[in-house]
Amino acid sequence: MIKKLIKRILFFLSAAALALALSILWYWNSSFRPHLPNIRSTILNTSEQHKNLPTRVKKIIISTNRSYKVHVSKGLFWRFKNKSKNILQWHIKNILWLSFIKLHFSDEELLVLWCHFAPFMKEDRNIERGLNNSALFHFKKKIKELNNRELLTIIEITKNPARYLKNQEKLEKRVDSLMDKYQSEIETQKP
Repeated sequence: MIKKLIKRILFFLSAAALALALSILWYWNSSFRPHLPNIRSTILNTSEQHKNLPTRVKKIIISTNRSYKVHVSKGLFWRFKNKSKNILQWHIKNILWLSFIKLHFSDEELLVLWCHFAPFMKEDRNIERGLNNSALFHFKKKIKELNNRELLTIIEITKNPARYLKNQEKLEKRVDSLMDKYQSEIETQKP
């Protein structure tokens, strides 16, 4: 009797695991894989400024913006117009996209994508994209020419462009806070 029950439970668990694996594979094949050529093309065609970031810039971006991979995943998820019927479905799809992106792309490629899609806002309230474009707009310099404080400023702007456009004081306070928080890491990254 107990052996039969254990066999049934194991069969049910195996069937559930197989169904889950097939569902993930189906979602990958129908919703993610068709976009791989577009994503790869974006990486290849992005600005040389984003592809050839100095080590100092990479380290500062990664140390102060640890969730850049999540931002890339969400950005691509929305860019390819993935619809979700409810919040649970939205979260599950985002987790799957993040997993697929980490599986298919290196950390270096994800950093290039993050730089390419990094948002900033001009006075006309239009969202623009690109970390280098943000550096040129705000400081009239290329990314590699920014000092650490300027770099932290444009990284922080990407997190909430509308908020910081309206309130430069909040941006300055946040950058001061980041300079203090990451001082030891940032000081070793001299321009």
